[in-house]
Amino acid sequence: MTPAPVEVRGLVKLYGEIVAVGKDVKGGGQKIDGTGMIVMPGLVETHWHMWNTLYRSFAGDKPEEGYFPTVARFGQQMTADDVFQSTRLAAAEAINSGMTFVHSWCHNVRSTAHAEADIRALAEVGIRARHSCGWPQGLPDTQSVDQGPIESLARDWKSWSNEGLITLGMAWRGQFRAGPIKAEVYQPEVDNARKLGLPITVHVASARKAVNQIEPLYNGKLLGKDLQLIHTLSASPAELDMIKQSGAAVSVSPGSELRIGYGYPQISEMLAKGIPLGISVDTSALVGTSNLFAVLKLARDCENAKAESEFKLPARKALELGTIEGARSMVLYAAWALEENAPDASVAVSIAKMYASDAARSVGNRGIQVHGGMGFTWENDVHLYYRRAKSSETAFGDSTFHRERIARLVIDADGRLAKSA
Repeated sequence: MTPAPVEVRGLVKLYGEIVAVGKDVKGGGQKIDGTGMIVMPGLVETHWHMWNTLYRSFAGDKPEEGYFPTVARFGQQMTADDVFQSTRLAAAEAINSGMTFVHSWCHNVRSTAHAEADIRALAEVGIRARHSCGWPQGLPDTQSVDQGPIESLARDWKSWSNEGLITLGMAWRGQFRAGPIKAEVYQPEVDNARKLGLPITVHVASARKAVNQIEPLYNGKLLGKDLQLIHTLSASPAELDMIKQSGAAVSVSPGSELRIGYGYPQISEMLAKGIPLGISVDTSALVGTSNLFAVLKLARDCENAKAESEFKLPARKALELGTIEGARSMVLYAAWALEENAPDASVAVSIAKMYASDAARSVGNRGIQVHGGMGFTWENDVHLYYRRAKSSETAFGDSTFHRERIARLVIDADGRLAKSA
């Protein structure tokens, strides 16, 4: 059966907006023929080493050619321009694959220029993103990360944020890598990120054999709403409870986790506990692709295989992991920023509300369109959810209001800094 043509009339306003979907949309604006296509919210990617996309599929079949030695070997030779070209390629592929938000997990910050190059690439492509500033490949685990690059970015973030489309975070090595890292090495990194009011992201409990890595975070009061945990495959039931209690979010990458032999991600287990969960590409150097939609399908297949059931993870839930859960992660950081009185709390709240408002409107619109005439009937609850979405969109300011508020907050902050100088 050939799908009927669908026209989308888009009026280009601030950041652009789809204003109508239908078979015969009237009026001006750009019209897009959607024959054979699906209209849905943009995908939200939550952990991607975009800087090494130039090494697509470089990981080989021998230990010395594996992902980690390959990335370390080539990463130490990268110039700032290499990072720019790699991240720009990844960002372009992201948009081509349906992503509208990416998390650039940059753990090869060899200088401030390298971090700036990653951000410039994201801004040039125009995608929404978070740049998480990390360490350089090859840095000994006995040495703390130079805080110069991240502090430089934080001081002048307005000039790098691409009018609020890009946010700043810290990519942290954590307490464990090849072995335990001493507190005097890792603690200053965390303390500085929290002093700057930045969200933190860390690889932890990545493989089945990497056990007992989350409880030390909990005992050290390092878990929190500002912390995103990557992989967590070996988390015990008790450690999952710790994650839930702390309010931390998790990102899993089924494609890379299976490819590298880590094991199956604990998707159903975390969903059952209500842990905020996102899906990620991780690295093209290992998996050779940037298709997040395919990763969502793989996430569904993993859960169905583990449960030996065709219906364990419905397609709808898999899609939510790539869309709505991303909005939840944004709101979590805003909640933490308010709770901790972080310097950017006001801006973070407006970013979260702006993102959630756009998502609520988009999901509601698509729900009505998918259900057609049934979406307006009392026998179907879609119209009820749509009205709630519209009400939530305008409550406490819609996305336009909060974009203007972000601009005012940033400009006023710059004015105060200029006066004090």
